[in-house]
Amino acid sequence: VALSGDQLLIGSPKNDENGKDTGAVYHYQYENNNWIEKQKFTANDSGAGDQFGYALALSDLTLLIGAPFNNYNAARTGAAYIFEFDGMNFIETEKLLGNSSATNSKFGSSVSINSNQLIIGAPNGFNDLAIRTGSAYVFEKPLNDWIFMEKISAGQEGSEFGDSVFMSTDSLVVGASIYLIASSGAFVFVKDNDDWLFDQWLQEDRVTAVVYSHNTILVGLPWYEGCLLYTSDAADDL
Repeated sequence: VALSGDQLLIGSPKNDENGKDTGAVYHYQYENNNWIEKQKFTANDSGAGDQFGYALALSDLTLLIGAPFNNYNAARTGAAYIFEFDGMNFIETEKLLGNSSATNSKFGSSVSINSNQLIIGAPNGFNDLAIRTGSAYVFEKPLNDWIFMEKISAGQEGSEFGDSVFMSTDSLVVGASIYLIASSGAFVFVKDNDDWLFDQWLQEDRVTAVVYSHNTILVGLPWYEGCLLYTSDAADDL
């Protein structure tokens, strides 16, 4: 689900619009005290099994949608799509791909966007040493197009780094979700000029969601039926 102002988007990755599990996204707008369905859409090149709508993020009426089972280069390499709101509908403008052609990378499993910056998780992707730790891809939009800037990786083999992501202006939080891996948890990165530098590791098991705001990080731990709230100098159970 993604919400901004009076625009609401809901993903349905198992929708059979153009074949089994093609996926679709529903667009609602708030009018006269009600949410009104305006649009149902999928990607221009959608195919069976893509699971378009698996992950959503919305910023300034730019919509980022993950399709982690898209087979653009090999089975389940994954893809992500940019849609722009034209005042009536969300229109597809760009398809984003990771730089790995590895089977089962699942690029697009998690997405986050903040103005002209975005991050896309590929939890089964490889790091630069060809180890399947998981990875996350940062893109920026300096002018009209989204440009790949950097691939970020951390953790050990099988950590599923990139299972969850969150981007703010100068900080990133990336979750690594696999239980009992010595490098599971949430990884914090800070921006230094054009580079994203590792800052801190918040070691927790089975992290499946991360949110960051005003020096506070919320880490979702559904297996423990709760979450943790990290501030700049403490962690407290919620």
